[in-house]
Amino acid sequence: MLYGIEVWQLAAGLVGAVALGFLAFMSAMARFLKRPSPSEAIIRIGRANTDVFIGRSTWIVPVLHRAATMSLSTIGPDHPARQPRGARHQGLHFYEPQRPSSTSGSSRPRTT
Repeated sequence: MLYGIEVWQLAAGLVGAVALGFLAFMSAMARFLKRPSPSEAIIRIGRANTDVFIGRSTWIVPVLHRAATMSLSTIGPDHPARQPRGARHQGLHFYEPQRPSSTSGSSRPRTT
């Protein structure tokens, strides 16, 4: 007994406070979840980075992020942003430097 409060009452109050806090957190997260329409993109501007979400939802917490929406209706259907996610980088070829063809490892002729 602590100041006239039983242990079970203290435990019940603690469990109730944790449950109420969890429900408030989930409610806030559900309210901060933004999903773009199929013809829009969400631009999330944070303190350190800027992310673009096309066809995906994201959390935008007003204290941490700013959000802008951009219409994709002006982008043609063959633009890479309108392609499915896995198909975006299939046609790109990255630059790879040419290695010397000699087996010695040096591109200079040998002088002996």
